[in-house]
Amino acid sequence: MIILCHKVIGQEYVPFPTEDARWSVYLESTCDNDSPAVPELLRFYLEGDTLIGDVSYSHLYVESGDTVNPVIQSK
Repeated sequence: MIILCHKVIGQEYVPFPTEDARWSVYLESTCDNDSPAVPELLRFYLEGDTLIGDVSYSHLYVESGDTVNPVIQSK
């Protein structure tokens, strides 16, 4: 019986920034191939924090629409 050991090297872990983290997702969707795609820009951010058992939790918010009067939803 032959036993082989290999060291597996993956990507370096980079923690997700939890302070002032903001990111955007650009989507284009359509119901069928005949109609033009509808673009939508969603903006995500973390806000607020709650400490439970030494673990900090934040709310995830999503903004859609324009930046003057955005529609904001908590997820």
